[in-house]
Amino acid sequence: MTGLLLHCGAEAIERTAIKDLPVKRATKTHHPVSNERLVNLTHDALGRHGFRVLDEAYGAKPDGSRFFGLIGLESKLDPSFQNVFGLRNCDDKKFILSGIHGIAPFICDNLQMTGDVILSRKHNSPKINDELPEMLNDAVAKLGETFGRQHSRIERYKSVDLSSQLHQHDLTVRLAERGAINYRQIPKVLSEFRAPRHEEFKGESLWHFMQAVTEHSKGRGGVNHLETLRHRTQLMHSIFDAECIVENN
Repeated sequence: MTGLLLHCGAEAIERTAIKDLPVKRATKTHHPVSNERLVNLTHDALGRHGFRVLDEAYGAKPDGSRFFGLIGLESKLDPSFQNVFGLRNCDDKKFILSGIHGIAPFICDNLQMTGDVILSRKHNSPKINDELPEMLNDAVAKLGETFGRQHSRIERYKSVDLSSQLHQHDLTVRLAERGAINYRQIPKVLSEFRAPRHEEFKGESLWHFMQAVTEHSKGRGGVNHLETLRHRTQLMHSIFDAECIVENN
């Protein structure tokens, strides 16, 4: 899965190798969670709630101190894309155990990620391992509703026509003015929209335009800008959602 960005010493690992990652001993203030147990419990919860796993990718620091994963799930509403549930965990006290959802979220080991957080827990409680199954079950239980909202948003975007070049220019400039993209990306986004590198993204709807925006938001080779990516994504959706309202009036 291309949404898993591995760098800064992290390595892609197979699920079967997760059990070999070391886990530090608990202290009075920090209680590590086994990455293997986290993944297994996540798969158990997904299975209980009827989600079919299509793909998965994991990355970790060699010492097991930081762990990231994306699990691609079948979309029951639209087979043209995968829903995604992402995980991150650590035992070096740098960030909390988190679960996110999205269509194509990014997780990276510079500790930034995009996607709505539906699971968030510090490692400072001795009860974290006992409570982990229930926490994951509650998080996965929310996925059906959140994926449904995502699907509804996508369908609205697909209904908005962007065949007018004037409209394309106006929308791209507004994205830059609000900070969803930078001004240097304006010609790149427009070129990508009009001549997309991926055949499946050819079209003239707002949904196709979103693919052009996100193609250049994710960057190339580095992810130093990921600290602002989540904020920019929220700005993009606020502008696009308003565009849907105007289109339907």
